[in-house]
Amino acid sequence: MSSKYRSDTPFKFAEEHRNLIVRTISYIDYRHSVISFSRTEHTNVSQSISTAFPRLSRVGFGVLGRIPLELVIKILTYLDIRSIFAIRQLNLKFRQIIQSLKQFRVVVLHGLDLLCASLRTGIAFDVTLWDFYDLLCTKNCGICGAFGAYVSLLTWKRCCFKCMRKAPEIQMLSLTRLQKAFDLTKAQTRQLKSFKSLPGKYLWDDLVTSNRRIAIASVQQAALISSNAPSFIIGRSNHDKKFNFMGACALPYYDKRTEQVECGLLCSGCELAIDKSIIGRRGEDWAQEARQKEYTRDGLLEHFQWCEQAQILWSSSDEGSRKPKELTERARRGSCWTVVSN
Repeated sequence: MSSKYRSDTPFKFAEEHRNLIVRTISYIDYRHSVISFSRTEHTNVSQSISTAFPRLSRVGFGVLGRIPLELVIKILTYLDIRSIFAIRQLNLKFRQIIQSLKQFRVVVLHGLDLLCASLRTGIAFDVTLWDFYDLLCTKNCGICGAFGAYVSLLTWKRCCFKCMRKAPEIQMLSLTRLQKAFDLTKAQTRQLKSFKSLPGKYLWDDLVTSNRRIAIASVQQAALISSNAPSFIIGRSNHDKKFNFMGACALPYYDKRTEQVECGLLCSGCELAIDKSIIGRRGEDWAQEARQKEYTRDGLLEHFQWCEQAQILWSSSDEGSRKPKELTERARRGSCWTVVSN
Protein backbone atom coordinates (compact mmCIF):
# COMPACT_ATOMS: atom_id res chain seq x y z
CA MET A 1 0.00 0.00 0.00
CA SER A 2 1.35 3.42 -0.97
CA SER A 3 2.79 5.54 1.83
CA LYS A 4 0.94 8.52 0.32
CA TYR A 5 -2.38 6.74 0.84
CA ARG A 6 -2.25 5.66 4.49
CA SER A 7 -0.61 7.95 7.03
CA ASP A 8 1.94 6.55 9.48
CA THR A 9 0.15 7.93 12.54
CA PRO A 10 -3.49 8.85 13.20
CA PHE A 11 -4.43 12.43 12.38
CA LYS A 12 -5.56 14.39 15.45
CA PHE A 13 -8.41 16.89 15.15
CA ALA A 14 -10.46 19.06 17.45
CA GLU A 15 -13.94 17.88 18.44
CA GLU A 16 -15.50 21.11 17.17
CA HIS A 17 -14.14 20.35 13.67
CA ARG A 18 -16.02 17.06 13.21
CA ASN A 19 -18.87 18.42 11.06
CA LEU A 20 -16.55 20.69 9.10
CA ILE A 21 -14.24 17.78 8.28
CA VAL A 22 -17.17 15.66 7.12
CA ARG A 23 -18.42 18.50 4.93
CA THR A 24 -14.96 19.07 3.44
CA ILE A 25 -13.86 15.52 2.62
CA SER A 26 -17.13 13.73 1.76
CA TYR A 27 -19.30 13.48 -1.31
CA ILE A 28 -22.35 11.51 -2.47
CA ASP A 29 -22.39 9.80 -5.84
CA TYR A 30 -24.71 6.79 -5.85
CA ARG A 31 -28.00 8.01 -7.30
CA HIS A 32 -27.13 7.29 -10.92
CA SER A 33 -25.71 3.80 -10.34
CA VAL A 34 -28.92 2.21 -9.01
CA ILE A 35 -32.68 2.85 -9.29
CA SER A 36 -33.20 6.52 -8.60
CA PHE A 37 -35.65 9.33 -9.28
CA SER A 38 -35.17 13.03 -9.84
CA ARG A 39 -36.33 15.37 -7.09
CA THR A 40 -38.90 16.86 -9.44
CA GLU A 41 -40.60 13.45 -9.70
CA HIS A 42 -41.09 13.45 -5.94
CA THR A 43 -42.22 17.08 -5.71
CA ASN A 44 -45.73 16.40 -6.95
CA VAL A 45 -46.41 13.51 -4.58
CA SER A 46 -44.33 14.08 -1.45
CA GLN A 47 -46.70 16.68 0.03
CA SER A 48 -49.76 14.59 -0.72
CA ILE A 49 -48.50 11.36 0.85
CA SER A 50 -46.86 12.99 3.86
CA THR A 51 -49.89 14.93 5.17
CA ALA A 52 -53.50 14.29 6.11
CA PHE A 53 -56.33 16.69 5.24
CA PRO A 54 -56.77 19.21 8.13
CA ARG A 55 -60.43 18.53 8.79
CA LEU A 56 -62.42 16.17 10.96
CA SER A 57 -63.75 12.94 9.51
CA ARG A 58 -67.42 12.05 9.88
CA VAL A 59 -66.87 8.54 8.51
CA GLY A 60 -65.65 5.63 10.63
CA PHE A 61 -63.78 2.40 9.94
CA GLY A 62 -66.86 0.40 8.99
CA VAL A 63 -66.63 -3.19 10.27
CA LEU A 64 -63.13 -2.48 11.60
CA GLY A 65 -64.70 0.09 13.91
CA ARG A 66 -65.76 -2.79 16.16
CA ILE A 67 -62.10 -3.65 16.76
CA PRO A 68 -60.04 -1.74 19.37
CA LEU A 69 -58.03 1.06 17.74
CA GLU A 70 -54.72 -0.42 19.00
CA LEU A 71 -55.47 -3.62 17.08
CA VAL A 72 -56.44 -1.71 13.94
CA ILE A 73 -53.07 0.08 14.08
CA LYS A 74 -51.30 -3.25 14.56
CA ILE A 75 -53.09 -4.71 11.53
CA LEU A 76 -52.19 -1.70 9.37
CA THR A 77 -48.46 -1.93 10.13
CA TYR A 78 -48.45 -5.53 8.89
CA LEU A 79 -50.25 -4.79 5.62
CA ASP A 80 -48.25 -4.63 2.40
CA ILE A 81 -47.26 -1.21 1.08
CA ARG A 82 -49.63 -1.36 -1.89
CA SER A 83 -52.60 -2.11 0.39
CA ILE A 84 -51.60 0.68 2.79
CA PHE A 85 -51.92 3.24 -0.02
CA ALA A 86 -55.17 1.69 -1.26
CA ILE A 87 -56.74 1.81 2.22
CA ARG A 88 -55.45 5.34 2.73
CA GLN A 89 -57.64 6.42 -0.19
CA LEU A 90 -60.84 4.85 1.17
CA ASN A 91 -61.84 7.79 3.33
CA LEU A 92 -60.51 10.63 5.46
CA LYS A 93 -60.57 8.53 8.67
CA PHE A 94 -58.25 5.90 7.23
CA ARG A 95 -56.01 8.56 5.74
CA GLN A 96 -55.65 10.22 9.14
CA ILE A 97 -55.02 7.02 11.08
CA ILE A 98 -52.37 5.84 8.60
CA GLN A 99 -50.80 9.29 8.69
CA SER A 100 -50.59 9.01 12.49
CA LEU A 101 -48.41 5.88 12.25
CA LYS A 102 -44.78 6.72 12.98
CA GLN A 103 -43.64 3.93 10.66
CA PHE A 104 -45.55 5.43 7.73
CA ARG A 105 -44.33 8.99 8.39
CA VAL A 106 -40.69 7.90 8.61
CA VAL A 107 -40.94 5.76 5.46
CA VAL A 108 -42.45 8.50 3.27
CA LEU A 109 -40.04 11.11 4.64
CA HIS A 110 -36.76 9.19 4.33
CA GLY A 111 -37.43 6.28 1.98
CA LEU A 112 -39.20 7.92 -0.94
CA ASP A 113 -36.87 6.53 -3.65
CA LEU A 114 -37.25 2.96 -2.42
CA LEU A 115 -40.97 3.48 -1.89
CA CYS A 116 -41.40 4.58 -5.51
CA ALA A 117 -39.18 1.74 -6.74
CA SER A 118 -41.15 -0.88 -4.81
CA LEU A 119 -44.49 0.47 -6.08
CA ARG A 120 -43.39 0.76 -9.72
CA THR A 121 -41.77 -2.68 -9.82
CA GLY A 122 -44.58 -4.42 -7.95
CA ILE A 123 -42.35 -5.46 -5.05
CA ALA A 124 -44.66 -3.43 -2.78
CA PHE A 125 -47.14 -6.33 -2.82
CA ASP A 126 -44.61 -8.46 -0.90
CA VAL A 127 -43.34 -5.82 1.57
CA THR A 128 -45.25 -4.79 4.68
CA LEU A 129 -45.06 -1.33 6.22
CA TRP A 130 -43.24 -2.90 9.16
CA ASP A 131 -40.74 -4.62 6.80
CA PHE A 132 -39.97 -1.26 5.20
CA TYR A 133 -39.61 0.59 8.50
CA ASP A 134 -37.45 -2.18 9.97
CA LEU A 135 -35.11 -2.07 6.97
CA LEU A 136 -34.89 1.73 7.21
CA CYS A 137 -33.80 1.29 10.84
CA THR A 138 -31.19 -1.34 9.92
CA LYS A 139 -27.71 0.13 9.65
CA ASN A 140 -25.36 -2.49 8.27
CA CYS A 141 -25.00 -4.71 5.21
CA GLY A 142 -26.79 -8.01 5.81
CA ILE A 143 -23.93 -9.89 4.15
CA CYS A 144 -20.60 -8.46 5.33
CA GLY A 145 -21.64 -6.22 8.26
CA ALA A 146 -20.23 -2.95 6.85
CA PHE A 147 -22.44 0.13 6.55
CA GLY A 148 -25.08 -0.66 3.93
CA ALA A 149 -26.34 2.24 1.83
CA TYR A 150 -28.38 0.11 -0.59
CA VAL A 151 -31.25 -2.35 -0.67
CA SER A 152 -31.57 -5.33 -2.98
CA LEU A 153 -35.26 -5.31 -3.89
CA LEU A 154 -35.74 -9.02 -4.53
CA THR A 155 -34.03 -10.13 -1.32
CA TRP A 156 -35.23 -7.04 0.63
CA LYS A 157 -31.84 -6.95 2.29
CA ARG A 158 -29.44 -4.09 3.05
CA CYS A 159 -26.11 -4.30 1.28
CA CYS A 160 -22.96 -2.25 0.76
CA PHE A 161 -21.64 -1.34 -2.68
CA LYS A 162 -19.04 -4.13 -2.65
CA CYS A 163 -21.60 -6.83 -1.84
CA MET A 164 -24.05 -5.40 -4.37
CA ARG A 165 -21.38 -5.93 -7.02
CA LYS A 166 -20.02 -9.30 -5.92
CA ALA A 167 -22.09 -11.19 -3.34
CA PRO A 168 -23.81 -14.31 -4.77
CA GLU A 169 -26.88 -13.55 -2.61
CA ILE A 170 -27.41 -10.27 -4.49
CA GLN A 171 -26.57 -11.41 -8.01
CA MET A 172 -29.34 -10.72 -10.53
CA LEU A 173 -29.76 -11.55 -14.19
CA SER A 174 -32.41 -11.16 -16.87
CA LEU A 175 -35.07 -13.86 -16.77
CA THR A 176 -34.35 -14.96 -20.34
CA ARG A 177 -30.63 -15.28 -19.63
CA LEU A 178 -31.31 -17.28 -16.47
CA GLN A 179 -33.53 -19.64 -18.45
CA LYS A 180 -30.68 -20.29 -20.88
CA ALA A 181 -27.97 -20.51 -18.21
CA PHE A 182 -29.78 -23.10 -16.07
CA ASP A 183 -31.96 -24.68 -18.80
CA LEU A 184 -35.07 -23.86 -16.76
CA THR A 185 -38.43 -25.31 -17.69
CA LYS A 186 -41.49 -23.04 -17.86
CA ALA A 187 -42.70 -24.45 -14.53
CA GLN A 188 -39.32 -23.70 -12.90
CA THR A 189 -39.27 -20.20 -14.38
CA ARG A 190 -42.69 -19.46 -12.86
CA GLN A 191 -41.25 -20.30 -9.42
CA LEU A 192 -38.73 -17.47 -9.68
CA LYS A 193 -39.52 -14.23 -7.91
CA SER A 194 -38.96 -11.49 -10.48
CA PHE A 195 -39.89 -7.96 -11.47
CA LYS A 196 -39.49 -5.71 -14.48
CA SER A 197 -36.63 -3.21 -14.17
CA LEU A 198 -37.10 0.54 -14.52
CA PRO A 199 -35.49 2.63 -17.29
CA GLY A 200 -32.37 4.49 -16.15
CA LYS A 201 -28.57 4.58 -16.02
CA TYR A 202 -26.79 1.89 -14.05
CA LEU A 203 -23.31 0.75 -12.93
CA TRP A 204 -20.57 3.06 -11.60
CA ASP A 205 -17.84 4.26 -13.97
CA ASP A 206 -19.23 2.87 -17.21
CA LEU A 207 -22.86 3.92 -16.99
CA VAL A 208 -25.16 1.63 -18.94
CA THR A 209 -28.39 3.18 -20.16
CA SER A 210 -31.40 0.90 -20.15
CA ASN A 211 -34.54 2.24 -21.80
CA ARG A 212 -36.45 -1.04 -21.77
CA ARG A 213 -38.13 -2.74 -18.84
CA ILE A 214 -36.44 -6.13 -18.46
CA ALA A 215 -37.66 -8.97 -16.25
CA ILE A 216 -34.88 -9.78 -13.75
CA ALA A 217 -34.55 -12.48 -11.10
CA SER A 218 -32.08 -13.91 -8.59
CA VAL A 219 -29.24 -16.11 -9.84
CA GLN A 220 -29.07 -17.86 -6.46
CA GLN A 221 -32.77 -18.71 -6.51
CA ALA A 222 -32.47 -20.05 -10.06
CA ALA A 223 -29.55 -22.24 -8.99
CA LEU A 224 -31.61 -23.63 -6.07
CA ILE A 225 -34.60 -24.41 -8.31
CA SER A 226 -32.54 -25.99 -11.10
CA SER A 227 -30.47 -29.14 -10.76
CA ASN A 228 -28.23 -27.99 -13.61
CA ALA A 229 -24.94 -26.11 -13.39
CA PRO A 230 -24.92 -22.83 -15.37
CA SER A 231 -23.92 -23.37 -18.99
CA PHE A 232 -21.76 -20.19 -19.04
CA ILE A 233 -19.92 -17.96 -16.55
CA ILE A 234 -22.34 -15.45 -15.05
CA GLY A 235 -21.45 -11.91 -13.96
CA ARG A 236 -18.24 -11.35 -15.91
CA SER A 237 -19.44 -8.76 -18.45
CA ASN A 238 -20.90 -5.31 -17.81
CA HIS A 239 -24.03 -6.60 -19.51
CA ASP A 240 -24.47 -9.09 -16.67
CA LYS A 241 -23.22 -6.83 -13.87
CA LYS A 242 -25.74 -4.10 -14.61
CA PHE A 243 -28.63 -6.27 -13.42
CA ASN A 244 -27.39 -6.14 -9.80
CA PHE A 245 -27.71 -2.36 -9.98
CA MET A 246 -31.05 -2.50 -11.79
CA GLY A 247 -32.35 -4.53 -8.86
CA ALA A 248 -31.13 -2.17 -6.12
CA CYS A 249 -31.99 1.23 -4.66
CA ALA A 250 -30.27 3.56 -2.18
CA LEU A 251 -31.79 3.88 1.30
CA PRO A 252 -30.55 6.04 4.19
CA TYR A 253 -30.29 4.65 7.71
CA TYR A 254 -32.77 6.00 10.27
CA ASP A 255 -31.63 5.98 13.89
CA LYS A 256 -34.73 5.44 16.06
CA ARG A 257 -32.97 6.78 19.15
CA THR A 258 -31.77 10.09 17.71
CA GLU A 259 -34.30 10.32 14.84
CA GLN A 260 -31.41 11.28 12.56
CA VAL A 261 -30.64 9.79 9.14
CA GLU A 262 -27.31 8.70 7.71
CA CYS A 263 -26.67 8.49 3.97
CA GLY A 264 -23.63 6.76 2.55
CA LEU A 265 -20.72 9.20 2.40
CA LEU A 266 -17.77 8.63 0.07
CA CYS A 267 -14.25 9.82 0.82
CA SER A 268 -12.93 12.56 -1.48
CA GLY A 269 -9.41 11.63 -0.35
CA CYS A 270 -9.71 8.08 -1.74
CA GLU A 271 -11.16 9.49 -4.97
CA LEU A 272 -8.17 11.86 -5.16
CA ALA A 273 -5.74 8.99 -4.52
CA ILE A 274 -7.19 7.17 -7.54
CA ASP A 275 -7.05 10.37 -9.63
CA LYS A 276 -3.38 10.90 -8.71
CA SER A 277 -2.59 7.20 -9.41
CA ILE A 278 -1.36 6.83 -5.83
CA ILE A 279 -3.52 3.71 -5.63
CA GLY A 280 -5.21 1.70 -8.36
CA ARG A 281 -2.53 2.19 -11.02
CA ARG A 282 -1.99 -1.57 -11.24
CA GLY A 283 -5.71 -2.23 -11.37
CA GLU A 284 -5.88 -3.38 -7.75
CA ASP A 285 -9.40 -4.36 -6.85
CA TRP A 286 -8.95 -3.15 -3.26
CA ALA A 287 -8.22 0.37 -4.51
CA GLN A 288 -11.52 0.58 -6.38
CA GLU A 289 -13.31 -0.84 -3.35
CA ALA A 290 -11.69 1.84 -1.16
CA ARG A 291 -12.93 4.50 -3.55
CA GLN A 292 -16.47 3.09 -3.58
CA LYS A 293 -16.76 2.39 0.15
CA GLU A 294 -19.45 4.40 1.88
CA TYR A 295 -19.38 5.52 5.51
CA THR A 296 -21.54 6.97 8.23
CA ARG A 297 -20.29 10.31 9.62
CA ASP A 298 -18.48 8.58 12.49
CA GLY A 299 -17.10 5.92 10.19
CA LEU A 300 -15.76 8.55 7.79
CA LEU A 301 -14.02 10.39 10.63
CA GLU A 302 -12.33 7.17 11.74
CA HIS A 303 -11.19 6.58 8.16
CA PHE A 304 -10.04 10.22 7.87
CA GLN A 305 -7.52 9.69 10.67
CA TRP A 306 -5.53 7.39 8.38
CA CYS A 307 -6.38 8.68 4.86
CA GLU A 308 -3.48 10.93 3.90
CA GLN A 309 -5.16 12.48 0.84
CA ALA A 310 -8.28 13.35 2.86
CA GLN A 311 -6.02 15.01 5.42
CA ILE A 312 -4.38 17.04 2.65
CA LEU A 313 -7.82 18.20 1.46
CA TRP A 314 -8.74 19.24 4.99
CA SER A 315 -5.46 21.09 5.51
CA SER A 316 -5.97 23.00 2.25
CA SER A 317 -9.49 24.06 3.23
CA ASP A 318 -8.32 26.46 5.95
CA GLU A 319 -10.19 24.46 8.61
CA GLY A 320 -13.29 24.05 6.45
CA SER A 321 -13.72 27.69 5.46
CA ARG A 322 -13.36 26.99 1.71
CA LYS A 323 -13.58 24.10 -0.73
CA PRO A 324 -10.26 22.34 -1.33
CA LYS A 325 -8.83 23.11 -4.77
CA GLU A 326 -7.78 19.52 -5.40
CA LEU A 327 -11.29 18.05 -5.29
CA THR A 328 -11.84 15.82 -8.32
CA GLU A 329 -14.73 16.59 -10.66
CA ARG A 330 -16.69 13.61 -9.32
CA ALA A 331 -16.20 14.72 -5.72
CA ARG A 332 -17.01 18.32 -6.60
CA ARG A 333 -20.32 17.31 -8.23
CA GLY A 334 -21.44 15.33 -5.20
CA SER A 335 -19.82 17.56 -2.58
CA CYS A 336 -21.47 17.65 0.84
CA TRP A 337 -20.40 21.29 1.28
CA THR A 338 -23.98 22.46 1.54
CA VAL A 339 -25.38 19.27 3.11
CA VAL A 340 -23.56 19.23 6.46
CA SER A 341 -23.96 22.31 8.62
CA ASN A 342 -21.49 23.77 11.03
